[in-house]
Amino acid sequence: MYQLYRCSVSSRVRIVTTAWILVVFAAPSLFAEGSLQGLTDATGRTGRATAPSPPVASNRLNHQHHDHYYDDDDSASELELFFLSNMVAAWVLSLPVTVPQAIFGDDQTPGGFIKYPFARAHTGSMMMNPMQGDAVESSHLRIRVDYADNFLTQQKISTHLIFESRNRLGVDASFDYLRESVAVGQHDQLWIGDFNAVWRFAQMEKAQMRIGLGMNWQRAAAGTEKGINFTYGGDFYLSKPQIISADLDWGRLGSAGLFRIRTTYGRQIGRAKVYVGYEYLSIGNFEKNFLITGMSFDF
Repeated sequence: MYQLYRCSVSSRVRIVTTAWILVVFAAPSLFAEGSLQGLTDATGRTGRATAPSPPVASNRLNHQHHDHYYDDDDSASELELFFLSNMVAAWVLSLPVTVPQAIFGDDQTPGGFIKYPFARAHTGSMMMNPMQGDAVESSHLRIRVDYADNFLTQQKISTHLIFESRNRLGVDASFDYLRESVAVGQHDQLWIGDFNAVWRFAQMEKAQMRIGLGMNWQRAAAGTEKGINFTYGGDFYLSKPQIISADLDWGRLGSAGLFRIRTTYGRQIGRAKVYVGYEYLSIGNFEKNFLITGMSFDF
């Protein structure tokens, strides 16, 4: 009994630690500005800056007097420094994947999905190393719809879906409708969204994390823009029926940079989850903070 209690406490500590790491290190600025018109201008072709003119070449004779020659030792040192710096950069970039894997104790053990989180007295949404005859699913689909408001002039309605399989691969997509009041009876509006291929790199019964790559898109009256997108996030199942979810998107949209982070706290009720949370969205000069409320369904 004592060993089971220790495992339960250790598992909960690992989940909460990972959730806080994800929130703290990805926390955006609390300051926001910009409008939908500014967003459209920033992402559109008219907002792209002209490339700077190349510098005028200097007199070739002057350069000939200042040429530098390096011996073999200098070249070898530069090559070693190049490989060392690349190894350090690769190690740093791998930390968002390797740290959660170590915290979860994920050694690539296969897992199966529960029908929905906490179903049949389970403690999370997956069963690790299921045996023949265990009631697990080979895939999982979650659809969520939420409303976001900054209590100023912008509102947002979002639809999101994620489909995952037991081989850890999946698809993640979102569609957001943004609306802004510009005058009495007048408003601007546009659609943004993304589509990503994702990999569930860390998993256990009570938590799963994903990383993926795809594309962003925007559709407005001025035209359509696209760009690359990187996504990172996960779900953490605390004591029944509490769930913390966090997602980060980082990429480009036309000529503007895109950054979004959202965190939610929800309670599972059968197949449905009701949640509240916070979202920060930055596209070019458009920076907004939103309060979220919504519902998701697991299939």
